[in-house]
Amino acid sequence: MVARKDPVVYPPDMASIDLNLQDMIDGLEDEFLVVDTEYRVKFANSAMQDRLPEGIKSPVGKHCYRIFQGRDEPCSTPLWDCPLREVLKSGSLATVIHCEHLDAEGACQKYVAITAYPLRDSTGKINAVAELRKDITAEKQLDNQILRRYGELSALSQISAAVSGLWDLDAILSVALDNLLAIMNGTTGGILLLDEQTQTLCYRVHRGLSGKYITEMCLNVGEGIAGQVAQTGKPALLEDISLDPHAAKPDLISTEGLRAFISVPLRAKEKVLGVINVASHVPHHFEEDDMYLLSSIGDQIGIAIEEARLYDQLRKERENYRQLARHMLVAQEEERRRVARELHDETGQSLTALS
Repeated sequence: MVARKDPVVYPPDMASIDLNLQDMIDGLEDEFLVVDTEYRVKFANSAMQDRLPEGIKSPVGKHCYRIFQGRDEPCSTPLWDCPLREVLKSGSLATVIHCEHLDAEGACQKYVAITAYPLRDSTGKINAVAELRKDITAEKQLDNQILRRYGELSALSQISAAVSGLWDLDAILSVALDNLLAIMNGTTGGILLLDEQTQTLCYRVHRGLSGKYITEMCLNVGEGIAGQVAQTGKPALLEDISLDPHAAKPDLISTEGLRAFISVPLRAKEKVLGVINVASHVPHHFEEDDMYLLSSIGDQIGIAIEEARLYDQLRKERENYRQLARHMLVAQEEERRRVARELHDETGQSLTALS
């Protein structure tokens, strides 16, 4: 049994002040209510009463889950944890986080942190629970932004580590594509490289796409979604590419079953080298955060492509230099032999003349 705390003793200068509990609690910006062990509201401040459904003047005596949550029974997992149940079980303070509002797609738009504390009678028995409810949506959104940023940095680090030490272009693109699809929980996508002479984009590596699609989906710059991305250097996010009037070869896209679609440029030194396409067979599968992440990955892969091409150019120049050096050695050797033969012939002729 928990002993009741000693009553509050006010200082002499406050003894004459009329302390009204309702006025004090109404001064709180956060929502506050008291619920008994049967889930019935005993007290609520004005901030809490502002949430009452239209036509209901007071929540007192009504079940908290029905009047504030619109439920037929107390809150329970997995969507909500009931703080009252937790306090009655532990006998101490409990804090839970509720999602107060879901949008049409099931994403939480408002988070509330509920801190619940037991209220005891003179014998120490819990006869009610006080709840202080604080809107923490801004903090939650900030946490989510930090997590997204951390995820982006982790993804970029993963891509960088995967292609590190690789100088073969096809190997770089293949490893990069596998890693970015894993990061985005996808199975369908590809990397198209730009031919600067013909100004066409063709798939160099791909996953989850048919051979017919890869063969026929070579695009001119400015043609289709990927062609426009290559032309403008700006990424594109489509909720359903099969319904987009700008998509190239719509019959082929429909046959392939592509719906949600992201296309981002591969850039190095402000120059577009190609395009990454990632697709889903489900519409509305990607969000803007996915596009921004893929854009960052695209920039990193673009740099890797540029370095691989520079390495290949250097390798070819080194090989040309070696071949030139070998030709020079052969030419020098042939010239030495020619001179030796001429000297030998001249010497032989001189000796013949003397004899």
